[in-house]
Amino acid sequence: MLHDYSVLVLVEPDFKFKAKDIDTYLTKLNSFLLKRAGDINLRVVTVEGKYGIPGVEVMPTDNRNKTAFIKAIEDYLGQLNEIVVIANYSKEAYLDAVSLKASEASKTFTVYGYETK
Repeated sequence: MLHDYSVLVLVEPDFKFKAKDIDTYLTKLNSFLLKRAGDINLRVVTVEGKYGIPGVEVMPTDNRNKTAFIKAIEDYLGQLNEIVVIANYSKEAYLDAVSLKASEASKTFTVYGYETK
């Protein structure tokens, strides 16, 4: 049973280099997620490495290859209410695979774009 409103936040690999104002963007995202969580405690998690965001709980992952990365997320899906991806890409192999697993597990999967520098 879920006791928190848990959200996995992933970013495209270039987000940290291309985003106009990362701190402001993540603050707005957190405010939006807090509203969505309502009266339930919000728990934001991310992954290690290039698909992760700074400043939140990190779930152990292995992004050396897509299979290991997806397996780690799949093992964690039971603890999540939704997955949020921040990306301007239309296709990205790792994120597309996460989308498929989220769909199979009936988890909300949302992609948000961002303003570039």
